[in-house]
Amino acid sequence: MSISKIKTWDVKLSSGDDSSKKITMYDVRGILGNYIKLNRIYFDELLKSINTSRFYNISKGITEIIGVDGKNWTENPWLLILTKSTILEDNAAVWFLIKRENDLNGFLVAIGPNLFYEYISNSKDNTEELHKLLEYIIDPRHWNVSVFIPDFLT
Repeated sequence: MSISKIKTWDVKLSSGDDSSKKITMYDVRGILGNYIKLNRIYFDELLKSINTSRFYNISKGITEIIGVDGKNWTENPWLLILTKSTILEDNAAVWFLIKRENDLNGFLVAIGPNLFYEYISNSKDNTEELHKLLEYIIDPRHWNVSVFIPDFLT
């Protein structure tokens, strides 16, 4: 399928100087047919890594999220995880857009950038690849991780 026909999510991030940056992410259902559920323990481990490693940064910054349906989904508890590998030659970037639920579980709804989307969509076992990468980013030795949350959260 042409990447231009894939459903996308648009995420606007504040840049700190009263400007914003829009990034486009690709809907996971386009690859898997469904979103990937993440259990609360995943978020507990991620928070533990954020609190104990200098390779993690968390901040407010999500100002708007427009879904594949064209609707504004900003008023939800989102996590945008932007990572760069510290061990791969090209410092490969991996992006995850995760929606948290009231029960503190969550769903991986979108990924990016283009190269990562293409890699996952061409993988034989893309669900397993996504699960592995989600687990790998909890290991602070191999990733620089920035986590963004919506501006309205306290």
